[in-house]
Amino acid sequence: LVYANRRTEAREQVQAEELALAKAPEDVQFIEFAVNEAEKQRLTQLLGELGFVHAASHNRKAVELWRQGEVNMVMNLEPDSFATRYHEKHGVSVCAYGLTVEGASALQKRAEDLCYRIVEANPDTDTHGIHAVVGPGESLLYLIDDESRPAHWEREFKQHAEATPNAWLSKVDHIAISMSYEEMLQSVLLYRSVFGMSPTPSVDVSDPGGLVRSQVMQNPQHSVSFTLNSTQAPATVSAKIRNHYAGTGVNHIALSTRDIIAVAEKLEAQGTAVMQVPENYYDDIQARFALSDERIAQLKRLNILYDEDEHGTFHQLYTSLFEGRFCFEIVQRDGYRGFGTPNAQVRVTMQARELRALAS
Repeated sequence: LVYANRRTEAREQVQAEELALAKAPEDVQFIEFAVNEAEKQRLTQLLGELGFVHAASHNRKAVELWRQGEVNMVMNLEPDSFATRYHEKHGVSVCAYGLTVEGASALQKRAEDLCYRIVEANPDTDTHGIHAVVGPGESLLYLIDDESRPAHWEREFKQHAEATPNAWLSKVDHIAISMSYEEMLQSVLLYRSVFGMSPTPSVDVSDPGGLVRSQVMQNPQHSVSFTLNSTQAPATVSAKIRNHYAGTGVNHIALSTRDIIAVAEKLEAQGTAVMQVPENYYDDIQARFALSDERIAQLKRLNILYDEDEHGTFHQLYTSLFEGRFCFEIVQRDGYRGFGTPNAQVRVTMQARELRALAS
């Protein structure tokens, strides 16, 4: 028995030594939406109001690329595709993410060795040749080798020369996803074991319908962050959004700016719908922080949330929910390292109010 145990330990040691190293993603290269034609029209109108432009179209497929700064949003309407099948199950939703990684082939092998499902590119239909790990909610995490950028966009898409890029928003700050508690545990394991991402301490967020557990998974540079939200309370915003998706789905996509006041004023001027912050919120932050009356009035007029930590300041602005499912968050970080946890209750209160209005 001792001999057998030693043989097992030796075999496990060899297997551990042969397992490829975990490599954290460097950035989110694209976010892909599964949409139908009507949803695409409404979603791209919103993206246009946020400063995105239709930068390119796929050479052979019904796929569009909308871009601003380093943010790439992909609209996939291709018939008989993964996105179409995903849409049949979940409706308008984020169905895939492109993650830039070092050594994509080795990372794929690691995922396979750890028994995660891999979706390989179909040589008959997918000329990009990019493989993906099946992630939360059956979404795909495409592994894009850092040495291949930007060949994929150049090879697969026809660029629109008339598209003039804007500079309101620069990059993806984080992506928040609503899921069951069981899938949250599985997702944490996936991001840790395959990608070597680290969790922040979990927090409980007070929702009008109950408590929501929130856990952030980050790469070391904090350039890729997934906020995982779960609850067992059916009346919470997180649970209601999951019901809309019939499963796991994105709650919000946070995009970075260097001047949130300018962005908010542009959105206000063009009539873009944003979430309305409760008035008493500004009484609270004026008591907590050394902000002038003029600054408080400006934040209140533009529905901007505010927070501070020992490293700096943080501003947040939310668009209204799209189809009762997800919204876009505009953030400005000035040294701040958190995710606005003190404001999370305000966010879910605003989302709950919008969901009630949609249901009435």
